[in-house]
Amino acid sequence: QAILAQADWHCKAAVPSRRLASSDMAAHTPRKLAEDSICKLAVSSPRREELQTLRARQTQLLQQQKDLAKNLHKKLGQDIAAQARNVKSCHVAITRSRRAGALR
Repeated sequence: QAILAQADWHCKAAVPSRRLASSDMAAHTPRKLAEDSICKLAVSSPRREELQTLRARQTQLLQQQKDLAKNLHKKLGQDIAAQARNVKSCHVAITRSRRAGALR
């Protein structure tokens, strides 16, 4: 599995960064993958679809984790603001309780 992951990384690095026309790219990619022995392992592997499914699942879980973290951060900000209001109201209540005379 580690070899296939390395092969997948290598195949992504093997594709040139310059832009090719779509017809050139269609011909270029299979040729490049067929020539490169490491890329050939990733393309012809029977576990390729399984690895793609695992990567898709990992991406989905990371997105869920991101959403949960965002919501947690939002709730934490609300809780901090509420706590600050509570502390302030406690200080006001303590100050009022120390005054002489009738309570208002």
